[in-house]
Amino acid sequence: APTTDNLQIPAPFNGTLFNLFVVHNIAAGNGNNVVYTVLLNGVATALTVTLATGAVDSDSDTTNSAGVSSGDKISLQASKAA
Repeated sequence: APTTDNLQIPAPFNGTLFNLFVVHNIAAGNGNNVVYTVLLNGVATALTVTLATGAVDSDSDTTNSAGVSSGDKISLQASKAA
C-alpha cells in the first residue's frame, strides 16, 4: 500500500518518543483495523497502536519508544486494509 506523509515535524533536539495515544471519536468504517505507526525519517518505529473501525475506540502504546536526533523528521502513518 502506498504511504503518503503530508506532514513531517523536525525534532528540535535529541530525545525519546514514548506514550502514543490514539482515539477514534466516530464509529465509522467497515471494522477493518487501522494501524497507527510513528515514522522517523520515513521509517517505521516500534511505536504503534491498532484500532478497529466501526466503533468509538482508544488505545495506547506505553511500552515502546524511539530515540530521535535533532532534525529527524517525525510523522504518523495510518494504514488500513481495504
